[in-house]
Amino acid sequence: MYKKIFNFSLILLLILLAIWFEKNTQYYLPFSETVHVKKVIDGDTFHTASGEKIRILNLYCPELNEENGEFAKKYLEKLIEDEKVVMEVDSKDKYGRTLARVYLNDILISDLLVKEGRCRQRPKS
Repeated sequence: MYKKIFNFSLILLLILLAIWFEKNTQYYLPFSETVHVKKVIDGDTFHTASGEKIRILNLYCPELNEENGEFAKKYLEKLIEDEKVVMEVDSKDKYGRTLARVYLNDILISDLLVKEGRCRQRPKS
């Protein structure tokens, strides 16, 4: 009799733990935060007001000394400099920059830059 009560109690406890775990566990979503863009460095990199250096994920823009490099930078400046953007942080690159998907008013900046012909899509590694 005690064994049946013990087994029933154990099963009930496991069910309650499973329900609690389901309700209190967040599914993995990329870490996102809203930041203020202080300064655009080039067509795919900027500094936040807190000094963090951000590189837009999966995007290749010409360097400043390459053809259309200044053009890409000025376009990004018009879009996001002194604006608040939402970043979905992915990782850090070998230079210590934060790699992130960047959104302005729910528009993915990398998609816009590629669509406008300012930059190219970088293959996902």
